[in-house]
Amino acid sequence: MHLAHDHVFDHGKQAAERGTRLVMWITAVNDGTRITDLIEVNYQPQTSG
Repeated sequence: MHLAHDHVFDHGKQAAERGTRLVMWITAVNDGTRITDLIEVNYQPQTSG
């Protein structure tokens, strides 16, 4: 059984999600959106599993 690939995939997914949030934040700043509004609308608690 080869688990290394699964671990790399999970790590990459987390990095992609962080990157997406960063782009959304930058876009919001450039559009003049309040950051508190952005966080309130787009925040989703992380679930383990």
